[in-house]
Amino acid sequence: MHRMLGCAAMSPGLALLRPRLGMGSLRGSSGALLAALLLLGCNLSDPKEEARALSAQGRFVEAAERLRVLVDEDPSDPEILFRYGAALTQAGEYSPAYFPLRRAMEDPDWVVPAGLTLASGATATGNSDSAALILDEVLVADPDNVEALVARSNARVLTRRHYEGALADADRVLELDPDNLRVLTYRVVSLLGLARIDEAGEALETLERRYSEAGLEVGDTSHYCAARAVFETEKGDTEAADRILRACLVRFPTSATVVNAAIQFYEETRQLERSLEVLRGAYEASAHDRAFRVPLAVRLHAAGQVAEAEELLRDPTESQDPARAAVAWVDLAGYLIEQQQRYDDGLDCFEKAIALVGEATPELLFQYADALLIGERYDDARAVAAKITVPTYRDLVEGRVLLAQNEPGAALERFAAALAEWPNHGIGRYYAARAAEAAGLIDRAIEEYRYSVRADPGGTDARERLARLYVAAGDPNRALTVLYHDVGKNPSSDDAVLIELEILARLRQANTIPDRLSERVEPPTMWGRAVAALATGTRARDGSEAALAIVEDADRLDLKAPESEPALASLLLDLVALGRADEAASRLGVIASDRPDVAAFQALHGDALAASNAGPAARAAYERALALEPENARALAGSAQLVGAEGDTSRALALQARAWAAAPDAPEYGRELATLLAATGNTETAQETLQDLLGRHPTDASAVLQLAQLRLASPSADPAELRRLLRWAARFGAKTEAQALQAEINAQSETRSAR
Repeated sequence: MHRMLGCAAMSPGLALLRPRLGMGSLRGSSGALLAALLLLGCNLSDPKEEARALSAQGRFVEAAERLRVLVDEDPSDPEILFRYGAALTQAGEYSPAYFPLRRAMEDPDWVVPAGLTLASGATATGNSDSAALILDEVLVADPDNVEALVARSNARVLTRRHYEGALADADRVLELDPDNLRVLTYRVVSLLGLARIDEAGEALETLERRYSEAGLEVGDTSHYCAARAVFETEKGDTEAADRILRACLVRFPTSATVVNAAIQFYEETRQLERSLEVLRGAYEASAHDRAFRVPLAVRLHAAGQVAEAEELLRDPTESQDPARAAVAWVDLAGYLIEQQQRYDDGLDCFEKAIALVGEATPELLFQYADALLIGERYDDARAVAAKITVPTYRDLVEGRVLLAQNEPGAALERFAAALAEWPNHGIGRYYAARAAEAAGLIDRAIEEYRYSVRADPGGTDARERLARLYVAAGDPNRALTVLYHDVGKNPSSDDAVLIELEILARLRQANTIPDRLSERVEPPTMWGRAVAALATGTRARDGSEAALAIVEDADRLDLKAPESEPALASLLLDLVALGRADEAASRLGVIASDRPDVAAFQALHGDALAASNAGPAARAAYERALALEPENARALAGSAQLVGAEGDTSRALALQARAWAAAPDAPEYGRELATLLAATGNTETAQETLQDLLGRHPTDASAVLQLAQLRLASPSADPAELRRLLRWAARFGAKTEAQALQAEINAQSETRSAR
């Protein structure tokens, strides 16, 4: 699964910080790329004085350009770094502001102002977790800083997890500054988040009274309006919440706070058309603000209105303003890549954006390189990375290239260098974890995944991968804890739902599927996968007989329906394991005959026939499958087994390579390919195949052992490397096999010593 590297406040269209483009959040209207593009081509003179004058006039983009000259002259001056970062932040260019502000925070005299500014940018770009961590540092330096406490209360509320901390911050602010009205709203929302409804109602009354006493109209604030709707939702009065939200949208049609609250409410209550209507209204009322345009396009796409979504993003590319047209091209690129997987078209859009600006900023080059990585154009990505002047961006891109080229150790070094400068980068942490996994550094991988989940819970599949590590290591309870992390704010992916079902079955807690999961697996396309997941967990706990019963007793499961193929494959696996291959061949034969148009059923029938030693019939079944679907991985792998058994190793190798390419998520195909490669003397390629496999499936102990055996056969075998591999295999269930191989290694060592 490709994940984009990215950074905060880049084009929402590409969503580089959040590869799963969020369906419930909106960005600020000041895009980093737009501001960065506007910085190009300015003439400079007396930068400090000009910067002050421009800032006073609110011309922050130009002020930042003047200050950049001073930073280049003296990159160690904390005041200049702060003022440069502050100007960038005020211009809405939050991503480039990170580095100067972070460096300014290294000076004790500037940690508070720089930290407050940096946190404000993180909050503005939806990075509430990062904002809270930054404010932790500020409050270590100045524990009673009211501004920082207010900001951290807000950030903690926005994470939708840290309500206790947000409430504590709010209460502390009121102790230090009893007249602070802003924090009262955060107090109300915190109590709602903690389900302390009665207290929240009292706090809401206090909020209204305090505003009235101050001669202010609380109802005129969008935050209050949204909080009132949330309060009614938490009480269970959805009709009142709907009524309040409709009134809020009339009064504050372009407020991101209100629009976000409305979208969340309507999507949670399954009023998707109403959600789309709200966002469309905000877009029209805001004179086509791109902060609403990109989320609107994403929702239109999700609603099946693909042509309208693309047209919405393509229209502004015709702007006569080159900078704005360039931003629009980047937004369109992100949409084409993220939503339509049209990589080449997306890259063309990037190239148009770069042509418009003439000299691309580091941020734009970073995004372009990121898109090249997704399209697996690694050499091109590395060439673009070489032009990026920001070392952290360059390290992230080059690390990703090295990881793709099966050099996880070198990749991890690059990611570590980037994270030293950018520790809260969730996507960087994710890729560091992937590199650590591929290198067999499982403890390091767990640490990095945990950090990634905390920093950016919905941005990657870190939760799922971390859960898989725990399950494979025999700790399903901890895996569940990971899957439940921040699930309210970042709903589980389909894969996470299936992992959870598997775990519940392992724990014998799947007799009744929770309502939350039942809704997700209701569609026929998910039900077959869900039954297979339950069977997998049951098999791990109670064996094939119990797993077989899961499939045979499942309600609503039509094994003749194509979408039930995962469950049918599970049934075949268990019948063969129980010595009932002939029965499997008979049952699969009936289904294959009834559905001769389904390649998957023909291939499964072929596997059943092969297991019952009916080679010629199996070959015919595989041929029928391949006639329907030439790259059907199961049929290719089955055919490879048959021709290999006949001694045609060369053809078997070609077929198996196609199977692995067609289904890289099936590690057994990669292991078999490595076996064939080694048998033909291609041991180096066999090891590369296994390394690639382990980058995808780090818990595959059989592949680790296979790699260890190939390394052991080498005259230059590294004992430390072998020990690492054996510890890796033992961790994921192959302890006995690893000990046996270690004994073999010890015996060889003793033999060599005796000579």
